[in-house]
Amino acid sequence: MKPHMAEPANWDPRKIVYIASSSYPLRFFRGLPHYLASCGFQLHAIAPPEQPLWDFCRNEGCTAHAVPISRSITPLWDAVSVRRLCQMLRRIRPAIVESQMTKAGLVGMMAAWAAGVPIRIYSNHGMAFASATGWKRILLKTADQLSCRLASHVHCVSRSVRQLMIDEGCCEEEKIRVLGNGSCGIDAEGRFNPHRIATNIRHQTRLSLGIPFDAPVLGFVARIAREKGVDDLAQVWQVLRECCPNLHLLMVGGSEPRDPICAKTDALLRSDPRVHLTGEVSDMPAHYRAMDILVLPSLREGMSMSLLEGAAMELPVVACHIPGNVDAVADGLTGTLVPVHDVTALVAAIRGYLEEPALCRKHGFAGRERVRRNFQREIVWEATCREYVDLLRAEGLPLPDRARTLGPLPWPERRAA
Repeated sequence: MKPHMAEPANWDPRKIVYIASSSYPLRFFRGLPHYLASCGFQLHAIAPPEQPLWDFCRNEGCTAHAVPISRSITPLWDAVSVRRLCQMLRRIRPAIVESQMTKAGLVGMMAAWAAGVPIRIYSNHGMAFASATGWKRILLKTADQLSCRLASHVHCVSRSVRQLMIDEGCCEEEKIRVLGNGSCGIDAEGRFNPHRIATNIRHQTRLSLGIPFDAPVLGFVARIAREKGVDDLAQVWQVLRECCPNLHLLMVGGSEPRDPICAKTDALLRSDPRVHLTGEVSDMPAHYRAMDILVLPSLREGMSMSLLEGAAMELPVVACHIPGNVDAVADGLTGTLVPVHDVTALVAAIRGYLEEPALCRKHGFAGRERVRRNFQREIVWEATCREYVDLLRAEGLPLPDRARTLGPLPWPERRAA
């Protein structure tokens, strides 16, 4: 859908704006602003006025703009957000606007279209309607469809999510693509490199959590939310805690008031001395180092960062066979995928790793090599930068000086999509 007032000469091809409905997604882009700056681009981030927004932009050298954006669909408030975003985009004058996830995708694409921004990218990190039912599913799917119509281009975080969006009629095939192999990129050689972490970190982290040094540890890294499969995990734990008396469960992630787990699950997890709930933590590598197996029984994913981070840290992973996870996990090679809500299969997969340490190590090593080969963050950054250059060229817009040496995208996805 063409914007009603696209005047390319009025837009600065050096400027790129990312829009998010919370500061949470911005953490996935650590390092990218510096890389884009080295290619001559200037990144601006628009999100609600939260401290993580200011922290991210200060650390990454990009420009922060605060606009209140509700995470829920609230028509009156959303109309105000669209108007404010439109006004801000006309002041910044970016040639490229990229909105992250369903809600920011909707208000961001509406504002960018109304402002006449020539390159409008809806970045889908996993369809929110996939795990919803009833009227909520209809509403969320409609939001995705409208975002795709208003966008000039649609990016998906994984190939399976791209295919699902096409199959569900959210977006036409020629408009939607995956950059490289998907994901937001993992710092597998630096932050999530187990060989660069001191050998005593595992012991120190376990000591601080009250976990014995020699106990096997099952890890979970995600929001404590229903769609992350926490209710299923509680059932799995009730079986495992009896058959594996020295096993501990380490759960890292903040609670999600908008998608709470049931009261019974919450009480069970909080009352068990072998369950360790840390909330959000800043030192994730140390906590991965304290784990032996990573489990994620989520109902919906785009491309789970925790599964890729865990794999980079040489952990075998157990997850549900859903879009996104089928890209993050090579079933039988780097981890095990099981059907959604299949508690028996989850228990069997986890016990298989507990009973075969050699298989644990084999899948862990294979997972790290796969992340290094396909999802290393520099690969994703280069793919992102080349895509922006390609889109600017297609619009006939001048390139930043340092981006002129970059050629068109060489990947088959670019031609096939």
